[in-house]
Amino acid sequence: MTDREVERLLKSEDLSFIETSIAKGCGTYVNKDHLDFTIGILRREIANSALGINSIKDLLRSKKDSIIKFGIDFYKTQAGEPHIEEYREGEEVNEDEKSNVLESHGLGIGFGIKYAIYFNFLENDMQDELLNFLKAQRIPYAKDFAKTLNKVHNLYRTH
Repeated sequence: MTDREVERLLKSEDLSFIETSIAKGCGTYVNKDHLDFTIGILRREIANSALGINSIKDLLRSKKDSIIKFGIDFYKTQAGEPHIEEYREGEEVNEDEKSNVLESHGLGIGFGIKYAIYFNFLENDMQDELLNFLKAQRIPYAKDFAKTLNKVHNLYRTH
């Protein structure tokens, strides 16, 4: 997968529609700054998902409405949650040294790809693959985050 392929995916109508719809449903916006930086991050995320760029394109096209509903539920569940960082034993920082989120800069372009990857793992009941993906992405407390994603997915299913 090349940077150009990822850039085309980032500029696709399907992804733009999904991200704009989620952002609007959550009262925020899509921040399209730092596209070059985002491409590298997404290339790694797609590779870690083992889905491949064509599978993600198909997913964005075929599950558009489902990804939007799931994405809105996920965002609303996460809103107001504290920013969590995981430190190795002995490397913890004092409370007054922890980072603070000062302001929001919207949802970064490409977030819809990550939401689609989460949705795919959850919808296809691929729990081990989801956990492996979260660990590969170095998500703090990956098991807890996977539980949160499952709760959101269950909420999505009840709509």
